[in-house]
Amino acid sequence: MVDYPFASVNGTLNDPAQGPANWRDLLILHLNVKYCHASASGNSARLTVNLGRKVEEKLSSA
Repeated sequence: MVDYPFASVNGTLNDPAQGPANWRDLLILHLNVKYCHASASGNSARLTVNLGRKVEEKLSSA
């Protein structure tokens, strides 16, 4: 939840050059997020997020 009206933040979140990066800054990323990159090209904006799972290693006793 953002404590501002959408009209107030719309310009920042949809900025052609920095919009994707601004969305990344706004998101609360889960600890399973392994990579997050914002990019923009022409009229296209992209936020690339790679997710992974936490893997616990089992120790074996010899």
